[in-house]
This record gives sequence, C-alpha cells and structure tokens, in this order.
Amino acid sequence: MRLELLHYFVQIVESRSFNKAAARLFLTQPALTNAMNALEGELGTRLLVRSHKGVVPTAHGAVVYEDCRRILGELRECMEAWKTLTAPDGEGGSVVPLVGIPTACNYVADEIVPLMRAERQSISLALHEASPAALYDALRSGCARIGLTAFVRDEEERQIQRYRSIHFRAEALLDDEYAVFLSARHPLAENELLRLEECAALPFATYSSNREGEDAIFRRAAELFQVRDIYYLNSRESIMQMIAQNKAAGFFLRRMTRNNWYVKNGLIRARPVEGVRLLPSRHYLLWLEEDALNGAERRVVAFLRERYAAAEPASE
Repeated sequence: MRLELLHYFVQIVESRSFNKAAARLFLTQPALTNAMNALEGELGTRLLVRSHKGVVPTAHGAVVYEDCRRILGELRECMEAWKTLTAPDGEGGSVVPLVGIPTACNYVADEIVPLMRAERQSISLALHEASPAALYDALRSGCARIGLTAFVRDEEERQIQRYRSIHFRAEALLDDEYAVFLSARHPLAENELLRLEECAALPFATYSSNREGEDAIFRRAAELFQVRDIYYLNSRESIMQMIAQNKAAGFFLRRMTRNNWYVKNGLIRARPVEGVRLLPSRHYLLWLEEDALNGAERRVVAFLRERYAAAEPASE
C-alpha cells in the first residue's frame, strides 16, 4: 500500500469533498477518485459515502481514518528523530534526508554523493525516492526539508506557487527535456530521431505509482504517443532492465539519465522525437525556508546549488 493513499483519504474526510481535497493536493478529481477506489479495493471495504453533509466516512472508514492519522503522525515523529542521527562512520557527521523524483535521486547518487565523499564532507545523505505526489506529501508533512524535482515548463509557475504555499523555496537548477529510451537492440535505436507514429507501436514501462494517473507528465506523454500497452513496475531498476531486454520503451528526462549504468554501457539509447520537444522541463531544488533548516541541511542546499551550477545552470 502506498503511503500517499492514506494522506489522500485523510484529506477527503477532513474537507468532506473530493473537489476540495483534490485542490489541496494539486490532483485532478478523477485521479483522486481512482486513488480512493484503489485503496477501497485493497482493503476490501467501502470507506466513503456521500450524504447531505458532503463526503463522510462509513463505519469502517471512520476506524481507518483514525488509524491513518495515527500512522502519519508517528511517521512524522520518526522522521524528526531520524534527522538527529549521527553518521555511521563515526566522524560525527549528520544524516540529512533528501527526497527526490527517481531521476533526481539517481543523478545525486551517481554525481553528487561521490563528490561529497571526495571532499570529505561530514554529512551523509539519506536518499528517498518518491513520485511527484509522494514528494510533495513528504515535504508537506515534515518527513524531509529538502527535495529535488522537475517541472514541465508550462506548469512551472503553478508548481512553484504550490510549494511556496507550504513555505518551501524553489530554485531552478538546470533545463532538460524528455526522450524515449530504447534497448540498443531495438531497430529504432539505430535512428537518431524517432517519428511520432513509430512511438505509438511501442509498449512503455513506467512506475506503478502512475497507474492512477497521478503523474501528469507520464499521462501527457502517453496521450501524445497514443500508447496502447503499459507495464507498471515498482522501481527504476526494473524499468531499465525491461528496456535493456528489449521488452519495452521508457520515458525519462534525458540529461539526468545520461549517466545511468545501462545508458553509459551502451545497453540503452535515448532518442528524441522528430519535430517534437518532449515536455521541456526544468529541475528544481526545494527547501524549507532557511531559518527553519539546521546547519547540516543548509550545507547540503549550498552543496547541491554549487554542483548543479557547475554542471550547467538553468537558462533564464
């Protein structure tokens, strides 16, 4: 069960409205409805009913609601305790939680963490990979105070305002755009450019969190390519393995995936689509207002800014 489903359920109960809860969560109402259908299906019971008072929990739903509040509260307490951990190497450094979309986490693991070690930084990162919706929930609930994400350019300002509403700053790091990732053995991988109609015949692999349509980026890409066959997998590694085995294609940010092991070793190739800029995007660093960060967290923010800027800053 995905943790964000519990948060969604709590929001619906407390707002007594799917529409109001969807607005708070920055989801579409159909996506929220699908998420609740998935939760009810997993639990095997109905949790919500409509009444003259709005949307209210059933008898079972009321029990689940109290348990959800307790679970989410305990998780926040645990995360606060984890932030005070001492680094396991005994050097007295701090462990700083960092939550990011999968592409960002892989970039940090491949590029940033080795640099931190090389410079003998006394800080360790606890990387938490999350879908865009789960990332927002983690920052909003206090589970982490630093995040890395990417916004499609035509949704950029709305997303920035969304994070500002929960007192997070958003700083542009670098520009990117999506590409189609294919096995090097696929015949289309020999082409430098793909045609849009060629993409429609490809099965695509994506994260299981996209099953309810929560990731608007993948949803838009699937509509653009008119994708018919989709495989939902639980991890980036599983997706990359399926692509490398020539069983599916993938859809990732191109720059942030160029150092992936499968790409660097020639097993997977990234290809743009002719005549189409695939959802131009911009990577962002998110952090809680600086006076709320501790010293270790401020050092991580400064280090990430410096290293991303060295790679290539975002254009104005």
